[in-house]
Amino acid sequence: MNLNEVRYTIAKLTDKVESPEELDVRLNFGHRKNFAIQWEAKNYDALRQFKVLMGGQNQPMYVTQGNQFGYSLLPDDYFGKSSATVFYQGEEKDVEFLEDAEFDNRKRNYIEIPTVEYPIANVQSNFIRFLPKGLQYVNFSYIRSPEWVHFGYKTDRGFIEYDPVTSVELPWDDEQTVNIIVLILQDMGIQATPEQVKKAKE
Repeated sequence: MNLNEVRYTIAKLTDKVESPEELDVRLNFGHRKNFAIQWEAKNYDALRQFKVLMGGQNQPMYVTQGNQFGYSLLPDDYFGKSSATVFYQGEEKDVEFLEDAEFDNRKRNYIEIPTVEYPIANVQSNFIRFLPKGLQYVNFSYIRSPEWVHFGYKTDRGFIEYDPVTSVELPWDDEQTVNIIVLILQDMGIQATPEQVKKAKE
């Protein structure tokens, strides 16, 4: 469902055609709220459009140690971790992510000391720290932050006309886009079910 269809559906259910500027605010509210809902539920299937395997799916890049301390910079669009693994003796092993205090305790714990077979990690402001420090590569996938969507338009013919070239579309499938419209309508004080939204789109 493109943004023109979204605009048409909202207008049909509200009897109001909002300006592109107003629509952008509505769209991004619903977009980000739905993102937050899906992230809270850990619904990675719904979030699949936001999943990034570093370097691309056909040629994975590895998060390498940034320096002698075993740090690696996070991507600029990082929102949250999806998965992290290392290869040890031909097997893929999960990297265990820990909170600050537990990470610091584990690096001093001689019984559960991190090893290449059982590595640990901890997310800081713009980097991840890994133990053991000798890790060379970590396969890393993450959920990127939601981008700002935008209803692009032109007025060449004297009226507002949807422009797919300058639009930044919602990166969701139709099911999630319907949910976003429901959230937008709720914010406008209108209660609608997904079924009503689908019918209005027809």
